[in-house]
Amino acid sequence: MAIDVSKIDGYTEMTAEEKVAALEQYEMDLSGYVKKDIADKYASEAADYKRKLKTKMTDEEAAREKEAAERQAMMEELETLKRDKQVSDNISKLLALGYDKEIAEKSASALADGDVGSFFELQGKHQESMVKALKAELMKQMPKPPASDAAHRENFSKMADEALASGNITGAAYYLRLAQEQ
Repeated sequence: MAIDVSKIDGYTEMTAEEKVAALEQYEMDLSGYVKKDIADKYASEAADYKRKLKTKMTDEEAAREKEAAERQAMMEELETLKRDKQVSDNISKLLALGYDKEIAEKSASALADGDVGSFFELQGKHQESMVKALKAELMKQMPKPPASDAAHRENFSKMADEALASGNITGAAYYLRLAQEQ
């Protein structure tokens, strides 16, 4: 702490010995100051309180961070469960529409992820499989054509000869054409 020499009258004009004598007689006003041992005591108490507060804040911060991490994990799990439910619902709806199980699963995942391009690609595959299945079903239902063998042709040929012999040219032409078609 420096001494305020402006409070000593004529200090600037004094000689060095006079300045030393004036400074020795100068009394400082220490009423606003605290003794060193008391100041040290208060400083150590303040340091202890700071340390305790820091420890307490660290515990509270750790608890807050743990709670935030748990909340984040719960939110992620909730989002996963929502997506899984949406996929499951979509799969059941697509299977009800006649989708193949594999295509239904891929399509439901694409819908849940918002991947419209993949969904339409899978929709095209589904339509192709539906067309193939329909064609196969129609082929199963189609009646089998009668077997064509040489006996029927000979039969029509004989009938044509008989028609010619009786003078029925129209009938003969009809039977000849039937014989040639088979």
